[in-house]
Amino acid sequence: MPGRTLTETSRDKLAELIAEKRHRAGWTQEELARRLGVSINTVEKWEQGATVPSRMAKKIIKQVLNLDIDKLVERGDLKIDNWH
Repeated sequence: MPGRTLTETSRDKLAELIAEKRHRAGWTQEELARRLGVSINTVEKWEQGATVPSRMAKKIIKQVLNLDIDKLVERGDLKIDNWH
């Protein structure tokens, strides 16, 4: 969905989900970043809700954290901001 993004509430919810999954796995932000092949800064921004994972990162997150972001959007658990 080019040009579309999550609502602020959904970004916050996703941030909490990523942090929760990481904590359950017993990983630090550094460990999750290493497993995903991204920087610690990227993980920090995701967990703060400042940014959302890219299309490629979502695929890796699905495998590593068993968190399917696209499915959450499809089910309506995460909402798209139609203003963008």
